Amino acid sequence: MVLPVVPCVILVLWLLITGATLILLRQMQSDASKRQGSLCQGIMINLYTAMALLVIPTTTTVLLPLEALIVLALVACVGLGLSETVPQLLGIARNLPFLVKSWLRAEGSGTGTRVAAEAQEDPPQGSRLCMLLAAYIPNETETLPRTLRQFLPVEDGGNGVELPPKTLILLTYNPTPTPEQQEVLDECAQLAERIPGASFAALLVPRSDCKAHNVNAGFAYLARMSPENRPDVVCVMDADIDVAEQNTVLLGCERLRQAEPSVAVVSVCTKVSIGSWLVAAEYAMKDIIMTKGYGSLISTGWLTGNFVFLRCHIALSYGFDEKCLVEDNDLMMRLLGDGYFVNHCTDLAVYTEAPPRLMAFLTQRTRWGQGATFLTLNRIPELVRSGSFEGMSVLGRLLLKFRLLAYGFGVRLASKYLIPFLLPTTLVLSWRCGRRPEECEHFAWQFGLVGHFGAVYMLVCFTAQFTGASFKHPWLRFYHYLAFVFLRIPYGIFNAQAPVIADAQYFLKLNKWIVTERHTSVSSETNTPSTKQKGLASPGGASLSTCSPCTLSSPLLCSTPTPSTTSLSSLDGEGGGPEGAACGAIVAEAAGTYVRTH
Repeated sequence: MVLPVVPCVILVLWLLITGATLILLRQMQSDASKRQGSLCQGIMINLYTAMALLVIPTTTTVLLPLEALIVLALVACVGLGLSETVPQLLGIARNLPFLVKSWLRAEGSGTGTRVAAEAQEDPPQGSRLCMLLAAYIPNETETLPRTLRQFLPVEDGGNGVELPPKTLILLTYNPTPTPEQQEVLDECAQLAERIPGASFAALLVPRSDCKAHNVNAGFAYLARMSPENRPDVVCVMDADIDVAEQNTVLLGCERLRQAEPSVAVVSVCTKVSIGSWLVAAEYAMKDIIMTKGYGSLISTGWLTGNFVFLRCHIALSYGFDEKCLVEDNDLMMRLLGDGYFVNHCTDLAVYTEAPPRLMAFLTQRTRWGQGATFLTLNRIPELVRSGSFEGMSVLGRLLLKFRLLAYGFGVRLASKYLIPFLLPTTLVLSWRCGRRPEECEHFAWQFGLVGHFGAVYMLVCFTAQFTGASFKHPWLRFYHYLAFVFLRIPYGIFNAQAPVIADAQYFLKLNKWIVTERHTSVSSETNTPSTKQKGLASPGGASLSTCSPCTLSSPLLCSTPTPSTTSLSSLDGEGGGPEGAACGAIVAEAAGTYVRTH
């Protein structure tokens, strides 16, 4: 008997994707440098993933009658639509006005230059901006000098990225550096000394185990500054970020300054400069299209934490939650609960690195998936139960709570368990209807509906990729986006299955922060942390530090807590308002955990 072509193709596709996911899961669990939990916990994660992705979908589709099978296929289509198609449609709709305006505007570059010039006029006293870089030093020995070098003038070997006058560049890092890594830190201090109008400080956070802890340490450092010297805006950026345009930082500060008080954050668009074209094309759609769609769905805008501008008093009042693996999205949710919003600017862009290996990519996406589960099961119910949503009407609050629940439990949680049913149900339906077409005559329109949904899904994917391709990218070309459209289905199914691994880790409380690997050309020997804690840097390095003696003697900078340590919430009590309340409980936990390096 000749086997039907379509069911066989679907079967091969399903087995390949599911098998690849399980193999990658096993490799990730056995990777010595990333291992979390015991052998028993690793087996439980494998069993959970296999049940959710293979056993339950297969058993269900084999045992269900034809009527229930068609309903299940339609429900799986709804799950795919909620997780992919709906956010893409919203993102396309939000980006079209900007694209049309940019196509029709002939003198757009002059406007950006004029706004950038206005942003430099009459700067306030003290540091108007703080560029806060949180870095895991063994991972950033190559990227940190490059990141700082871009702020040098072009004639001095930099990219000429402009900063407001009196900008403070604050580097918070861990762990204790080796001599080779200390040389990199000294080089960073020397580079920062040549940046026009900027000052530099570096803080070691020896007991840090995540990015949020490093960022909170920087917030605590800013809280110790006098109100007249404290910056108005904090730009939190990753150590591998390259700014796309020379005036991007100035424009980001200006957007935040001119925004309504309810806008607490200005976020920018992120593109991949180094890495696989497949990941770069997916990232372009995710950060240009999907983030706009998610932000529209929950009405807040979208916060991407690799390069983001925050009002300083907001940053010190809220901080980053170290329990959540997507601390930027968690901050976005907490801000929304108090009536604050995010302005996600797709016309401001930065470049980042994609993970260098497939395993590193999977580890990163698993961390993101675990963070999304944390938000769905913890933060969103908390907001629905007790969020104040200041400035909204009663009806507006009710609608927003419904949208949050739909986003968390529909778009993010339920859909990833429904999508694995799509391929096996389609396979069984094609097989049954191919062998006994008379049984499917009464369900022809339902079966056709599944096919129509597939066509709509592909059309929306193509439109989303075309929209993403309309934005400038350093090296992606249109054929990359076109190729990604045809790979979208297997890639999308794999992306939908990967968060199931994250759920298993979340339920087992395996929430270790795993740093994303970087593309590197140096020997790993220079990236090995020292087992012996170093003291202060050499006298040459010390002369480059901008930390004052007063700051260095503060109890906040003791390497171990002491009974005399002052509570951060009382440091600036005379200021009143959110700034007078200082850092809040999350940032207060950073007290007494870091020391000066040079």
